[in-house]
Amino acid sequence: MKLRKRFGVVLVLAMLVSVLAMTMTASAAKKTKISQKTATIAAGKSVKLSVKNAKGKKVKWSSEDEDIAKVGSNGKVTGVNGGVATIKAKVGGKTYSCAVTVEAVQFKNLTTELEPTVSLTADIGAPQMTYVDEYSYINSKVSADAK
Repeated sequence: MKLRKRFGVVLVLAMLVSVLAMTMTASAAKKTKISQKTATIAAGKSVKLSVKNAKGKKVKWSSEDEDIAKVGSNGKVTGVNGGVATIKAKVGGKTYSCAVTVEAVQFKNLTTELEPTVSLTADIGAPQMTYVDEYSYINSKVSADAK
């Protein structure tokens, strides 16, 4: 009889330990975290960040250096200029960070060709009336004609 009681107590303790272990594992799996801790993008390109396990919670995004990278309210980060910017996501009282490296755009063999005269035409809304502005790079003169 005593052996049966001891066996029962041991069995109950073993069950408690396994339930506690499963509870701890389940809560660790649902830990809130940012989708990426680092990211690299080119200037003008974007990457989408998110906060995992933050369903139903408001996420406030911010960039520590908007001259390098900007972030929208949905976590879309867009590279502006070369450098590193820290993007932060605030959920409740906790803040999560991602270091975003923006690679500057490098131009190679850039060539520009200009015509000697550029004409700009704007329709100002009045019937039969158009504003024409011509600028000559050679003569450096501006003329305006109404037709």
